[in-house]
Amino acid sequence: MRVRIVSPINGSIDGIDLSKFRIDVVYEMSTSLANYLMASGYAVPVMDEKPALVAPVQEAEDASERAPRNTANERRRTPRAKPR
Repeated sequence: MRVRIVSPINGSIDGIDLSKFRIDVVYEMSTSLANYLMASGYAVPVMDEKPALVAPVQEAEDASERAPRNTANERRRTPRAKPR
């Protein structure tokens, strides 16, 4: 969901640092976070097709670091069962 930040935000919610959001910038974020920010008066909905910042970037980076790597080389190193 796209929202425009209209008021300064401090603190964090669910591990997301809200102070990184900038006033008058449009962000693409989860519906639950967008609804929280709108209900708290920090953001307004945006119906726009222009590019938006994706938030939170930190969450995406953390997920990519935790994801197991399954490359072709790792698959080749896995021992195979011997035929009987």
